[in-house]
Amino acid sequence: MEEYFDILDEAGHKTGQSIPRSQAHREGQWHRSVHIWVVDEWERILLQQRSLHKDSNPGLWDISSAGHISAGQESREAAVREVNEELGLIIASERLQFLFEDKDEAILNNGTFIDHEFHDIYLLRLQRGEDRLIKPDPGELAGVRWISPEVFADELRSQPQYFVMHSHEYPKILGLFDVKL
Repeated sequence: MEEYFDILDEAGHKTGQSIPRSQAHREGQWHRSVHIWVVDEWERILLQQRSLHKDSNPGLWDISSAGHISAGQESREAAVREVNEELGLIIASERLQFLFEDKDEAILNNGTFIDHEFHDIYLLRLQRGEDRLIKPDPGELAGVRWISPEVFADELRSQPQYFVMHSHEYPKILGLFDVKL
């Protein structure tokens, strides 16, 4: 069964309408997603490589965990769900530190996939040894890797074609580590 999204206006407020995911992306309707940046005890950032079977940005490196907020669902609830589905981690919502909201527009797949999203962006700091509990879902991800903020910034500058582009978000995240993009 297809996931439904709560539709938003251009200011990010719910309109009262919910529509299927495919319709939202076909029509470019505004909706909300969560981005969770996972950081380990050594201040390394976890990146995920999107599955080659994804309908948007297949095979590209992306945020640690991300996904849409289903109709009627709260942001933190969706973030906890995505971390579990993609990375196999079971966490309490209180562990998620809300960082900021970002508004993003992207037109992909030769104009057939219009992504108008508000992202609720969170930070999850793992406790010692918790990184060993990560079990990426092969249906969702092609892989994961840990990267220092400095190397991440270097790769974004030198090889941007290998990353899902979140042009407003990346500088803010790297700024948490005093790294400039």
